Amino acid sequence: MAKRLLCALILLLSMGASARALPLRPFYTYTHDVRTSAQFAQRLEGPQFHVDRRAFVALYNREVGDRIGHHVADFEALTQFLRTDPDLSVGKCDWTSNDPALRVFGVSSSGKNFQTLARGCHPGEYVLRYRSRVIFSLYCGNLIRDERKVPHAENPQAPQFVRSSTYQVESCGLWSVLGDCGGEGHLVSSYVYQIEPTFRPLRDANQ
Repeated sequence: MAKRLLCALILLLSMGASARALPLRPFYTYTHDVRTSAQFAQRLEGPQFHVDRRAFVALYNREVGDRIGHHVADFEALTQFLRTDPDLSVGKCDWTSNDPALRVFGVSSSGKNFQTLARGCHPGEYVLRYRSRVIFSLYCGNLIRDERKVPHAENPQAPQFVRSSTYQVESCGLWSVLGDCGGEGHLVSSYVYQIEPTFRPLRDANQ
């Protein structure tokens, strides 16, 4: 009797250890066919997506929306955003498994509980970016919290100052900026304006 109880206890402990060792599930079946944000939205709407939609939207708003300044009211608003926003782009996965600023969310077997994990890029994995920040994996559908520093140009363009002058040419009665109508040009007005430099994050080479 004691031997049977011991065997049952060992079996239960081994089953518990195996359950804890199971990796988190992807949000949908692994695929290399998704290459655009519109295809990604279609995939989320399909039967392969096994995550509770309300929980998925809440996760997006909390872990991505707060960081990129974009929130959605419901699942339909999220898929509409994926189909139409011009700041979305697709590129190759570019992180390492030990990058603490980037975490991938996996889903539990119930589809309602999420946990983060650190992993490297899968072979041939593509990701969806909002501007310069990764937000989803197109390979597995998993949401990604990207807190890496967004690179900026080290030597931004210096301000440019341009002088504009207007001359009146008396000999031909025309207005000219060159004063080449054959007569003497008289300065009418002159002013200086500034062309502001543009500061934007560097675009990823894969975008």
